[in-house]
Amino acid sequence: MGSIINISNVSDIKPYKPEWRVEVKVLHKTTSHVYKMVFRNETTITDSSLHCDNMFLDLYDFENMLNGSHDTRFLIDVMGEVLDLGVLKNVQNARTEVNKVEFTLRDIKDNRIHCCIMGRSAHILADDAHKLNNGDICLIRFAKLQNLDGKIQVSNAFDCSLVLINPSIEEARALNRRFNGDENSGVKKIIHQAASDKIEIQNKRHKWSQSPFNTIHEMIRTAKGEHCRVICTIYAIDTMSGWYYFSCVVCNNKVSKSRIAFDELDVQKWWCEFCEGSVLKVSPRFNLNLLVQDLTGESKFSLLDYEATYIVKSSAAKVLNGCLDEVLRPLF
Repeated sequence: MGSIINISNVSDIKPYKPEWRVEVKVLHKTTSHVYKMVFRNETTITDSSLHCDNMFLDLYDFENMLNGSHDTRFLIDVMGEVLDLGVLKNVQNARTEVNKVEFTLRDIKDNRIHCCIMGRSAHILADDAHKLNNGDICLIRFAKLQNLDGKIQVSNAFDCSLVLINPSIEEARALNRRFNGDENSGVKKIIHQAASDKIEIQNKRHKWSQSPFNTIHEMIRTAKGEHCRVICTIYAIDTMSGWYYFSCVVCNNKVSKSRIAFDELDVQKWWCEFCEGSVLKVSPRFNLNLLVQDLTGESKFSLLDYEATYIVKSSAAKVLNGCLDEVLRPLF
């Protein structure tokens, strides 16, 4: 990182058939590139006057790693916040002893993945001069992804991998700002909102358990602001006003289409009031209007996403089943 080199007298560029590296009896490719550059004896490498601080990271999404959609044969770049940091241990590996440090990495959506760093990198992380701490931003370049007894684990491919603590790159600084919260991220608001929601749900459950049972006829005549419980039958779902809405994947609040529906790349943008900014990733959520009845009358109840998913036994995205892209586009 930081320097550009000039390469001359290169033999040729040809389709790349990478040699397999053996790491703990698992085959890994260091790159997914389809071409390789071949150096000859007369090839020269010199410094260039151009400089670039871009590490050209290819950071992988935690959700894709956890759901098993990533090809574990390839080494990847992983970055997140360090949690549950363990101590340096000496373990028996094959016929030698190696150092090992285990910890958890989490992303901004609180997806968490277990990490195990072994060998010289583990010893460096435990050294006082480069000590790893909880809350640090850790970047693992060319990391190895494994499925051990049904659990996804990120580890280093020994000396092939590069483990950096709080690297001085914009990607790490941006992630740190989002974790710590600033005036632009809204992360603090999300954390406080999640804690408040949990307390509110507990209070609501306790409160509802103390509410009396009423018939629909009695419910209609109940004074505004009073609570009751109703046993009734659902005979239809009113879909005239729609049965789902779109929410921000970060804060789960409802989003609306931006005034400019598409940008130059023809990508749908949405506006999130809670995050106070435009978002690209949204998710459909249930908003069912149930038509109910009992022996005394009829009424309409609104069922939001959490309760609806519990009853329907499926998410709104699965019910749409591939029609999401068409729904996201406005009708002209």
